[in-house]
Amino acid sequence: MVGRTPEYLGKKIEAYEMKMASIMVLIPVTVVLVGTAVAVLSAAGKATIFNPVTFAGRSILIRRAHIIYSLSQVWVIDSEYES
Repeated sequence: MVGRTPEYLGKKIEAYEMKMASIMVLIPVTVVLVGTAVAVLSAAGKATIFNPVTFAGRSILIRRAHIIYSLSQVWVIDSEYES
């Protein structure tokens, strides 16, 4: 072997630590990919892919977002007057 042994905080990094670090990086990626595959392959997932949000659906979402924004602004204004 050529070169120095890798160290972190004065301790040598062994093969076991590298394997565990690799597994910890790959686990979240695998969970997301498996969850996506299950969602796409299920009947409910297939129904949502081919059912895009229509104009009416978007307007409802925009209206709800506007209401939430308005309520949050009222809360901010009220909290400024209380102090």
